[in-house]
Amino acid sequence: MPPKRRFQFHLSTALALMLAAGGLLWANFSALLERGWGRYSSGAGSWSYRYSVYGWPFRFMSEHSYLDRRPDGTIFTVQTIRDHEIEPAAIAGDALIAVAALMLVWIICENLIHRRG
Repeated sequence: MPPKRRFQFHLSTALALMLAAGGLLWANFSALLERGWGRYSSGAGSWSYRYSVYGWPFRFMSEHSYLDRRPDGTIFTVQTIRDHEIEPAAIAGDALIAVAALMLVWIICENLIHRRG
């Protein structure tokens, strides 16, 4: 009886998948768009307003932050307000695109390896 064939892929494919997954996580959980406006300065320091957007390619959360900068250069976040609740549909869309991208990386890597010999 021949041995069962297991699901396997090459180490180089695993490395490529790890790098691709890291890039997708970075794109989704780092603030992709940050805008600051409403700056005000005085002798006691300054404040600014920051708007951050999270999620790629679909925005699943955005937030507003009010920052207080003291004269000695230290920065304090005074208040952070989420623009809206986290959107499950956007998270599902991001997850589907991430899975499709990882499958594409897997197929391309394995085809290149098998084509080489």
